[in-house]
Amino acid sequence: MSTLLRITDVKKSFSAPENGVVNVLNGVNLEIRPKTITSIIGSSGSGKSTLLHIIAGLEKIDSGLVEWQGDDITQWGDKKMANFRNTEMGFIFQFHYLLPEFSAIENVMIPAIINGKSERESNRLAKELLDEFGLRHRIDHRPSQLSGGEQQRVAMARALINTPALILADEPTGNLDEKNSSTILNHLLNLKNRFSVSILMVTHDKSINKDCDFIFEMTDGKLLPI
Repeated sequence: MSTLLRITDVKKSFSAPENGVVNVLNGVNLEIRPKTITSIIGSSGSGKSTLLHIIAGLEKIDSGLVEWQGDDITQWGDKKMANFRNTEMGFIFQFHYLLPEFSAIENVMIPAIINGKSERESNRLAKELLDEFGLRHRIDHRPSQLSGGEQQRVAMARALINTPALILADEPTGNLDEKNSSTILNHLLNLKNRFSVSILMVTHDKSINKDCDFIFEMTDGKLLPI
């Protein structure tokens, strides 16, 4: 099986006023293959979210290698990196980050329009995705009119509209109750086959691990397979 993303010996530290330099990632190695689900667990502050930010090009590494299909993305310019994020990656966070002044369908359409699709085509794709997540009857509602679970499903539709190869999910159920968490997790698990997408997920919910292809724990700045 080919490799989608390869991270080799990545190190990252931050300066802290009181503690000097804090080493967050101490030689992380990770390989993401197409159509797989990878879960990373670990305590708060262990570096899980920092790793996702590095993969998305939102944080610079101190040393190591981050390759997308064999190409070192740490050498890319800002424009190429922004286009990469919009076309090859989808993002699902603990908080949905929907724009409050726009309807559900408008929120889903935005990445497609940025990617150059027409408003008509973006609207068609957004409707199909919202229907996929059982939200066609809510397309004209604003985020404040939706439940937490519905908001997160809109965010999932938005993440998929440009048919990314990789979804980065950072605590996607962390702000939901047990029932909505279960619904979102089931949707995530179905994405791999339904949309031929890989998922890299940071979560505290260990119950999903049995359905993942690969499971790691972030310990002392390194990823250890479980």
